[in-house]
Amino acid sequence: LIEASPSTAGALRQLVKQSKTDSFQMELHNLAINKVRGSVRFVDAGIGREKNQIIQGQHAKSVEVPAMNLDDLCAKLGVTKVDILKIDTEGYDAEVLYSGKQCLKKVSHLEFECHGIGAWKLHSLSKLISYLELVGLECSFVGRDGVMYRLTQCWDDKFEHKSWSNVVCSR
Repeated sequence: LIEASPSTAGALRQLVKQSKTDSFQMELHNLAINKVRGSVRFVDAGIGREKNQIIQGQHAKSVEVPAMNLDDLCAKLGVTKVDILKIDTEGYDAEVLYSGKQCLKKVSHLEFECHGIGAWKLHSLSKLISYLELVGLECSFVGRDGVMYRLTQCWDDKFEHKSWSNVVCSR
């Protein structure tokens, strides 16, 4: 589990300690996954807050957080297979995905958000879907009605909207 927010990571560590289960192992890493290697400034507005995000410059509640790209993380951890990769980085999902071409080849199922905040302003969903197709993933929107709307090889320019949506991909 990767969590950039120090306060949320601390709360998650407590939950993991309390969950005394042998059915799975969970390893928690307090770091940001991004195209940047080294560290990033991160607003830590509290446990689980959606205002927790990478920023440029200073903010009263910002902290320095270690950062690496997705491929570096997978290599460091010796990842050979990822069953489910869920990304929710408050507008930096595309940046995370573009930082992990080799790692994404090991992912069976992927979920991420797309919308008009953060770095999404700089990215095209169409280009991202094409990139994910190159690593063998087929993607769909998850509609509010629970219906899946295929994106891979069924692209329509109306999908290039900047309102909130979840995208799921699988091989």
